[in-house]
This record gives sequence, C-alpha cells and structure tokens, in this order.
Amino acid sequence: MDSIKSFKGYGKVDELEQQAFRRKTRRRLITIVVSSVILLAVIIGAVAGIVIHKRNSSSSSSENSAPATELTPAASLTTLCSVTQYPSSCYSSLRGSNTSDPEVIFKLSLRVAIDELSRLSKYPDELIAKTNDTRLKEALGVCKSVLDDAMDRLNDSVSSMEVRKEERLLSSSKIDDMQTWLSTTITDQETCLDALDELNSTITPQLRTKMQNSTEFVSNSLAIVAKIIRVLAKLNVPIRRTLLGQSISK
Repeated sequence: MDSIKSFKGYGKVDELEQQAFRRKTRRRLITIVVSSVILLAVIIGAVAGIVIHKRNSSSSSSENSAPATELTPAASLTTLCSVTQYPSSCYSSLRGSNTSDPEVIFKLSLRVAIDELSRLSKYPDELIAKTNDTRLKEALGVCKSVLDDAMDRLNDSVSSMEVRKEERLLSSSKIDDMQTWLSTTITDQETCLDALDELNSTITPQLRTKMQNSTEFVSNSLAIVAKIIRVLAKLNVPIRRTLLGQSISK
C-alpha cells in the first residue's frame, strides 16, 4: 500500500514538473519573439534613418548647387559681348565687372563709353589751340559741339536706367529711347569726322584714331540694349534676376 502511495506521489511530482517546464518554455518563446520583434524594429529604424539621411543630403546638395543654367560672371560677359560688333573691346573694357546681371553689365558699358567720350570731347579744343586755319577751327568747333551732344545722350541713357526700387523691369519706351540716344551718339561722332573730311585735313586720321574706342564702346552698348535687354523685356522677365543661361541669337 505504501509503495502504491509513493508511486502516486511520484506521478504528481512528474505532472508538476511538466507544468513548470511548459511554463518556462512559454516564457522563453515569448522572450525570443519579443526580442526578435524589438531587433527587427531597431533594424528597420536604422535602415530608415540611413535612407532619410541620404535623401536629405542629396536634396541639400541639389539646393546648394548652382542651377544648370547659371553662368559665371565671365561666361555671362562673354555671352553679352558675343552679340556686339566689337566683342574684343567689349570684353576687355568690362572684364572687371564681376557680375552676371545683364542690366548691371549694360550700365557699366555706358559708363565706359562716357569715360572714353569725355576724354575725346577735350581733343578738339586742343587742336583748335594749335591752328590758325579759320575753316579748320570751324570744323573742329562742329566736332566739339556734336561730341558734347553725344555726351548728353549717354548721360540721358544712364539716367534712364535709374528706376525705382519697386520697378524690376525697364519699360519698352525707355529701351526705345536708349537705342535712339545711342544711335545718335554714333551719328554725332561720324558728323565730326565728316566736317573734317570736307577740308581734306591731315587732322582727320588722328581724330579718327582717337575716336575708335569711344565709337566701339557706344556701339557695344547699343548692341547689348537692342539684342539682350529688349528680348528680356519683351518676355516680361525681371532683368535684375536673370542670369544669361540661355543663348540669344544675334
């Protein structure tokens, strides 16, 4: 009887041990599953972080990089000068401009033309002081007068560029006026030479040489305003914000 009771007692012990074993097994499985889920979440988070970082870096790099159509100041100046009749003198006289803004470059070209014409306008007085020929004095007087008129036309062009801050675009009427003034400036210089040519004066070649730079500079300004700024104005594009990233035909 005692042996039977012992046997039954051992059976209960075995059953309790099995229940305890099953509970431990379930806990281990739960722990493994939870750990796997956590590990998977960590891996997904890390991968997502790397992807987002790469996207942000790529986006930042793209935003900070210069637009494909943006040109350097030197390239913009070359583009502008390429539409002029005298590209070499255009580039050499404006190469220190350090800007890509076509409006600013145009204003600088006017300043260069004014400086050169200002020096030229003093030359007739120097020649008048050296001659006693009445007819030559009169012809040089004509030169002095038309060159002064030419200076006025260039100054008018510069004044026309002084727009109010809220104005971001030159009007077509102003551009037309500037083209007229610049064309007249070139005509004024030719009138000076014509007056001397009628006398067959030996001074004419000297003055023509002196006049070469100012004629080319004014011609360059005229080409810029006619072929570049006018195109931008007709397209209603704010000139100050435009970089010459597209070719404009002559």
